[in-house]
Amino acid sequence: MWRLAAGRIDQRCRVQGAFSASALSSLGQSDFPGLGQKIRQARERDERTLTDICRDCKLSRSYWYQLENEDLRAPATEDVIRRIEQVLNIDLGVKFE
Repeated sequence: MWRLAAGRIDQRCRVQGAFSASALSSLGQSDFPGLGQKIRQARERDERTLTDICRDCKLSRSYWYQLENEDLRAPATEDVIRRIEQVLNIDLGVKFE
């Protein structure tokens, strides 16, 4: 399950029009179905090792696996999503307004 900490995000968030800031603040977390799979597929297409990708994203391997498995123990922030998109040269479809 994807979680975005309301206190860590000052902007409105939606994924393909499905989620709003009010949903995030009232639930404290939101599901982003398939996002982990998109991240995994992009990583598998990349020629770099997971260690190299994690270093470039400034994320630990264990957190990366949590992202891919959609089993987060810490919130995914906009910064984390944007770093992944930049390093893997992809658009995950997560929009922050």
